[in-house]
Amino acid sequence: MIRSSSGIGSATAIHLSALGAQVVITGRNADRLHAIALQCDHKSTQGLKALQVIADLDDENDCKRLIDTTIKKFTKIDVLVNNAAEFNCNSNIINDDSIHVYDKVMRTNLRNTFVLTHFAVPHLIKTKGSIVNISSVSAFKPFANALAHSMAKSAIDMFTRSLAYELGPQGVRVNSINPAQIKTPVYENFGMSKEEVEKMWSEVSKKYPLGRPGEPKDVAKAVAYLASDDSSFATGVSIKLDGGFMDSLQFIFS
Repeated sequence: MIRSSSGIGSATAIHLSALGAQVVITGRNADRLHAIALQCDHKSTQGLKALQVIADLDDENDCKRLIDTTIKKFTKIDVLVNNAAEFNCNSNIINDDSIHVYDKVMRTNLRNTFVLTHFAVPHLIKTKGSIVNISSVSAFKPFANALAHSMAKSAIDMFTRSLAYELGPQGVRVNSINPAQIKTPVYENFGMSKEEVEKMWSEVSKKYPLGRPGEPKDVAKAVAYLASDDSSFATGVSIKLDGGFMDSLQFIFS
């Protein structure tokens, strides 16, 4: 089950479909969700159809309906991928909108993850399933104008470790992935032109030892690993998926 109407979520849903998984995808935009579902259906090696559930994860009732719909259709849940994120969150503590930004970021990144996991866990215990939370390298190091975002992602990592400790005896594994910048349509969605976005990514690429930022498929493959039995002894793990970005920062500023 994946929030998957764009970016990392959609890439993950498509990749897992290609690996033979039955995916449940959710988002608020019906047209985007339908487009991703078609790609999942096309990639499915088992001829499976993605289940689309239109939902606003800010709504607790929608979170419960998403889980209930999945169980009604498939009777079980094996993997939960928590991918909800609020990106347009730049604010400093002294800004007039800082409290509003804090509330919005914490709700989308943290509370939604907690609520959806709460409803999913009883079913994951039955299947001895796996939870994968999408965090960020900002959980490890603060960045300018990202106070609430960094706080939320740090909390996601602690949620991951705490839940791994709580659910381990019941056979449920909980891990997180901490990507650096990933090339998604988010900047175009903020209104940047194609030329501005290309220039930005060109500059960003110079900061990475591997010479490029991440692609959604990089995260999708890491999700597949953590969701599968290939990582059966991994729980409470936070995988830094950053192309060497954080280590290069430490070197530059040390």
